[in-house]
Amino acid sequence: MFTEEHRAIVGFLWDRDITPRVVVRQVSKSSNFMVYESTNTFDDLTQASGKTFTLDPDQDIIWIYLQGQEGFWDADNFHEGFGPFEDAGYQSMTLVVEPAN
Repeated sequence: MFTEEHRAIVGFLWDRDITPRVVVRQVSKSSNFMVYESTNTFDDLTQASGKTFTLDPDQDIIWIYLQGQEGFWDADNFHEGFGPFEDAGYQSMTLVVEPAN
């Protein structure tokens, strides 16, 4: 998911009594990360431009609207001969869903 056009909505079981924090982090450079913002409902989530999440209290599901972002990855010329954007293909990201407190 390299550009803002790359998007996906995923859902996971989540205890509705725990306030979540959603973070996407570059594996090779942990200081390079994005914290996703919370929306109030699933409808709000689908109307957002991405990088958001919401809780479904009836189903105990956290829905996350993933979105890529060109320039987010810091490739640091990881593979000689590739430009920074091409080199991002060799990077990994992690999606972290954890208690906010």
